[in-house]
Amino acid sequence: MKKTFDCVAMKRRGAEKIYKQVAGMTTEQELAFWQHRTDTLKQRQHSIRNRRRKSGRAGSHFGLVPQSSAQ
Repeated sequence: MKKTFDCVAMKRRGAEKIYKQVAGMTTEQELAFWQHRTDTLKQRQHSIRNRRRKSGRAGSHFGLVPQSSAQ
């Protein structure tokens, strides 16, 4: 069976990319880098949740039924 997606290879590519981005940073710079990345991720998650709520697809990525319809 031929693999169409290699999760380990993807993880390693991601780790290498991050390694190159933080190489040479001081501890303070790396902490600021991760804080910024965390804030960006939280904003993206919030935006996605809002779009799903507005479209009536809240929770659909887990196959869940919105609470208003579950009763």
